[in-house]
Amino acid sequence: MTVKIDGIAGLTFADNSTQNVTALNASNITAGTLGRGRMFAGAVLQVVSTQVVGSFNTSSSSYVHATNQSISITSTIANSKFLVMDFTPVQLGDSDVQASTTLRSSVDSYVSDLCEHLHVGYSTANDGWRMTAPLTVLHSPSQPASTTITYRAYVKRYTGSDGVYYPDPWGRAFAFGFYVMEIAP
Repeated sequence: MTVKIDGIAGLTFADNSTQNVTALNASNITAGTLGRGRMFAGAVLQVVSTQVVGSFNTSSSSYVHATNQSISITSTIANSKFLVMDFTPVQLGDSDVQASTTLRSSVDSYVSDLCEHLHVGYSTANDGWRMTAPLTVLHSPSQPASTTITYRAYVKRYTGSDGVYYPDPWGRAFAFGFYVMEIAP
């Protein structure tokens, strides 16, 4: 199905069987009056973004909430899916450090890891290398419409004596993206 989105006509759908075009006001999405049959599976319903600023660090061997990293979204339809992406880099200390980051949600009071990424920093006589990855997960919480879900990033250190910085912009005014997309089931 072809979908055209613009700021004047709203949503315009091409009907595959008749090639007729039906225009709907874009406010039907936010008002919840857009017919369920018009939204195809996998359609992006909304995108929420925030900027991660400041720094956070820990030496904890248990997961702790990176207090500068959370984002909330309110579902527009029941049983939608959420693509969560946190592009905040991890900086590891100078010694051999292994750490991990994870995303958790308010759906289960932040107890379950939705994904987990390992971050490794090896020190060598010549130099060291760092391995980091963004946190990305497709979450299917089976919630009713109008449910607000908050996603938080957590971090912990497995080995080493130095801290884990999530992020550490070194005093610069960097901002890193944290995004959630609501996707039609």
